[in-house]
Amino acid sequence: MADDKSKLMGDDPFGLRTTAEMTKALAEAGIVEVHAFLERICYPAAVELGLLAADTVKHWRMKNAANVFRQGQEKLQAAGAPEDVKADLRIGCAILEKSSWIDDETLQDLWAGLLSESCSEDGSDDSNLVFVDLLDGLTKGQARILGYACKKVTVHAKLAGTEETGTGYLIASESYFAAPVEEWLGAAGHSSIERLDCEFDDLRRRELIEGGFFIDRGSVHNGRPRVAPTPLALTLIARCSGKRVSPYEYYGLSDEPNAAEPSRDGKPLGD
Repeated sequence: MADDKSKLMGDDPFGLRTTAEMTKALAEAGIVEVHAFLERICYPAAVELGLLAADTVKHWRMKNAANVFRQGQEKLQAAGAPEDVKADLRIGCAILEKSSWIDDETLQDLWAGLLSESCSEDGSDDSNLVFVDLLDGLTKGQARILGYACKKVTVHAKLAGTEETGTGYLIASESYFAAPVEEWLGAAGHSSIERLDCEFDDLRRRELIEGGFFIDRGSVHNGRPRVAPTPLALTLIARCSGKRVSPYEYYGLSDEPNAAEPSRDGKPLGD
């Protein structure tokens, strides 16, 4: 049994073997409350650690991953991708592992889109590895906030590069998108202003948005929070769409992108 457990857990990559063994020992010692509490608040992880019946959670994770990969296949087909494309091994394995813990439809759709975008003819494109950890760190509310803001904000593009290096378009939010608190709460899918503020703060910390709730002379102006997704966030949402087009094309920008600097009420973003 010990050998089997070692094989299943490998080298204990999450550093949880001690915790698992201790919790199991407590349960076996008759402390039923601990075992029941663990089962109630963290059932899937408890199963993974060998504390409960594994078949149920394996089925649950398999179902989640299957949903993501099925949607990814559908997105590939909708985008007209060749049937023999494949994903970079690190990205494919990471999406398989991380998405198997997700049963939220919004997040599953984003994972499926990222999977679709990560497929190429030779499977050597690892550029989307940048976005795996970003997506993995989003709450359900944050994913919805970003998706909503990226749809509502005005996006502009500027041509960058030289003839020697090659040229391409860099995108950015042209202005903040402001909306009543109720609208942001509806977008986030919950009713907590405090949680919404924390989600804004964390997205700002991770450099995915500018703005949110703002303070002026000691008073919090919470009537109309305003948000500007950063270029990184705009690209994340475009990549997770599964459209297999450039962010420039995803946001429907014209052949003559706006050359003006991003602004907010006549002021550059970030002021």
